[in-house]
Amino acid sequence: LAQFNIDSAEYDLVYTEELHLWTEISAAQGEVADAADFLASALNKLALAPPGTDSEEDWQKTVFYAEKRVKTARNRLDAMLAGTDTEQLALKRRQIGLSEQTLEEARQSEELARQSEELTRQSEELARQTLSQAEKQLLEAVLTAPFSGIITDVNADEGDTVTPAVPVFRLIDNGRMELIVDVDEIDIAFVIEGQEVIIELDALPEITIEGKVSYIHELPRKEGGVVLYRVRIEFDVPDGSGIRSGMSANADIILDKQSDVLLVPNRAIRQNSRGESIVEISLDEE
Repeated sequence: LAQFNIDSAEYDLVYTEELHLWTEISAAQGEVADAADFLASALNKLALAPPGTDSEEDWQKTVFYAEKRVKTARNRLDAMLAGTDTEQLALKRRQIGLSEQTLEEARQSEELARQSEELTRQSEELARQTLSQAEKQLLEAVLTAPFSGIITDVNADEGDTVTPAVPVFRLIDNGRMELIVDVDEIDIAFVIEGQEVIIELDALPEITIEGKVSYIHELPRKEGGVVLYRVRIEFDVPDGSGIRSGMSANADIILDKQSDVLLVPNRAIRQNSRGESIVEISLDEE
């Protein structure tokens, strides 16, 4: 709008500053008539334009320009008839100066608004980075145990320097435990992960616990000339059983199961004259 006002004021000044001859009065009168016709046509187009559309807004601007054109043409004609009005020229120059000043202020305001928007965006980005860094530091400062349990040993105080080789504390889960057993090289070939295990504890002989093989160490160790492989067995601890970490236990790994079969004691198995195994059945005679 400020630029439009400058264009209109300059348009007025151009026509007002010109020195006209009386022979040009007729042409000026024709300009007034043409401007009036153009204004009438613009008003007619504006009346036909749909309300609230871009077309209506364009024709409103055209009508405004046409009105200014009519006014300028009439002023020019009046100036020709009355002579050049120096005060009017000075006024129009001042109007141009004010319009240019308004346009410059509008441009400066737009630039300040753009800079303010950029500063706001940078502040938001900095705030997001600060929040992300704080969340990262909080995450790194908190140690979360992989399971629920009880801390039994604490080997460091606040301010101590720790290394990965030194455990800071020990956490145990009394609801689930592990049993490490040694299996010799003859039997280890038949042991696989997932096999069921029957566990008996020396301190609690009345309790029998069921577990499963969870891991078999790849490397053996020798003890008294015997090659042994360590096998880890996991089991759940029944509530109120009294089982504690460090207790001694024996484990029977179930290699195979048979159901619905006849159980025969070893003492009933004999060999016949051909070396075949037979079962000796005794019949009670009344």
